[in-house]
Amino acid sequence: MVDDIVAELSCDFDAPPETVFEAWTSPAVLPLWLAPPPYRMVEAAVDARPGGAYVHHVSGPDGEHVVQGTFADFVQDRHLRFSWNYAGPNPVPRPETTWVEVRFDRGANGGTVLRLTHAGLRDEREFDHYQIGWGVNFKQLGEVLER
Repeated sequence: MVDDIVAELSCDFDAPPETVFEAWTSPAVLPLWLAPPPYRMVEAAVDARPGGAYVHHVSGPDGEHVVQGTFADFVQDRHLRFSWNYAGPNPVPRPETTWVEVRFDRGANGGTVLRLTHAGLRDEREFDHYQIGWGVNFKQLGEVLER
């Protein structure tokens, strides 16, 4: 087995963990931040519970993208781990599942320290795609949380 390539990011938000967690699990809030421009999420369905599933439909200049998966670990306001199954034109669709883990830790001033790992990436191109994409998404999430 080849060693996983893992994207890892950390970001501080002024909002408390409960609010940031909700932004990750609310079908009303996800479309506001979880798609880097010029893409936009046109539909989000989330069964926010242990074993629950999600599906995100994203539209972009290169076509339609779908991400779907299941919550393997779900600890309200603290931790998510979910499968990430991507289908779409960019990068090339893949049959393998990748895994996203997100931790929501309370920061020194009551805000949130968010830590994300995206494991199972197949090459440096895919690593760059997700490392940059998650970074853009975190910036957008921060803007949404400031509203």
